Amino acid sequence: MKEKLYSSIQNLTNVATYHKIYGLSQYLNSFDYLFMPSNHEGLALMPIEASLAHTPSIINSCPGLKDTLPQDWELSVKNNSIKEFIRLFTNIESYSYTYLSEKAYKFAASHFSIKKMQFEYEKIYEQQF
Repeated sequence: MKEKLYSSIQNLTNVATYHKIYGLSQYLNSFDYLFMPSNHEGLALMPIEASLAHTPSIINSCPGLKDTLPQDWELSVKNNSIKEFIRLFTNIESYSYTYLSEKAYKFAASHFSIKKMQFEYEKIYEQQF
């Protein structure tokens, strides 16, 4: 989808693209948004890390990826709809960045914090013995 994306955003002044960045998680808070047009994922760590850095994600609502954000996530499209992604990018300034950043952060912190995951693993281990 790289060429389709580049041709779709070429006239937009509010979008920038970058080549591969190593150790990206340490820079996530310097980006406005994370864009993930995946078709399927395991548990997607990038949007979790982005949310914890107060960086909202624009995603395709696919298993593994949609599970990292609230069910009513405003920046989600179905079936990798290019038309819907373009609509989101075109209207991105109409969304409250502060609201989305905080909503994503609260969801990630409550579902994927080390403390939460440790607690859930301990519950599983206790059931096994």
